Amino acid sequence: MAASSSSGYLVRNLWNAAPVLTTNLLETGLVDTAFNASLAKAAVTAFDDYRSIRLGTSVPGSSPKSADEPKARTRRRRRASSPGRTRAELPAPGPSGPRRSATEEHSISRCNPSALTDNDFFFQHQKNRGYRLATRAIAGSDCARRLQEDYLVQIVSYYLENVCGAKPLADLLALGTGELSIDMWAAVQRGKGAYHADHVHEGALVSGVYYASVPPGSAPLVLRRPGADDIHGTNGEDFRPASSHGEDSDVILPPTEGNLVLFPPWVVHGVPAAEEEIGGRNAPSESDSRVSFAFNVTGAFVLGHDPWNVTRLE
Repeated sequence: MAASSSSGYLVRNLWNAAPVLTTNLLETGLVDTAFNASLAKAAVTAFDDYRSIRLGTSVPGSSPKSADEPKARTRRRRRASSPGRTRAELPAPGPSGPRRSATEEHSISRCNPSALTDNDFFFQHQKNRGYRLATRAIAGSDCARRLQEDYLVQIVSYYLENVCGAKPLADLLALGTGELSIDMWAAVQRGKGAYHADHVHEGALVSGVYYASVPPGSAPLVLRRPGADDIHGTNGEDFRPASSHGEDSDVILPPTEGNLVLFPPWVVHGVPAAEEEIGGRNAPSESDSRVSFAFNVTGAFVLGHDPWNVTRLE
């Protein structure tokens, strides 16, 4: 595993094939704990409101407005957001098994709703209604907007230019012309056994996740070791990792508040079942929920091309 560090970014080339960038926005001073608390509150409010409506225990539109939020420590950047371009896949049985597309996901929910979690339904709701703009609590969150439009743009641009060697794409994203966009959605997990099935993100150039709340008992992000087809495409040769650290298996990334992770969208990933009660309390709240904001970088320019090639380093 080759690793390098610059400007608070740690870059690792997992399995000598998959470039992964990690950084912590708290440690770099871009945000503070109040920023993350506000993000978590917005996500949990949106999640609880949606779940209540889906289960028929609340009246649509009854959710309270989010409280005033702390200011982030950077200048605002306005940029266009183009929801609905990404087709996220879930779930998959393992790193080398067949992956289910969004179309198949709908069939799963019709035939066996219990196969999907509350968080899976929440994701689909956000995807169908414009991702960050899908719920009043998150759409009205200035912290969520700044995370998407400022911090993610800044860090993804660095990743595209300095890790993937794709400066033209980095410039497109930084300019905010709309040719590249970041689709961002919230994920809320609670209780023992909470999980997110293995999946990939078709149609995306870059995928990532930001952790706003990580109470005790939160499960890690697991990146599954790629196979030959994932690295080189369907006509690729056998993959032979040559890592001096012997990392030829899955990689486990424990979540930490403020951590941001960027990784290739073709890497199968998921969150295993929590082995203990998240937060260790009875009454659910933002402090007892594993709250993250996942995102994809997408672009119309990739039509007719394989967007996954952006992060396939030869």
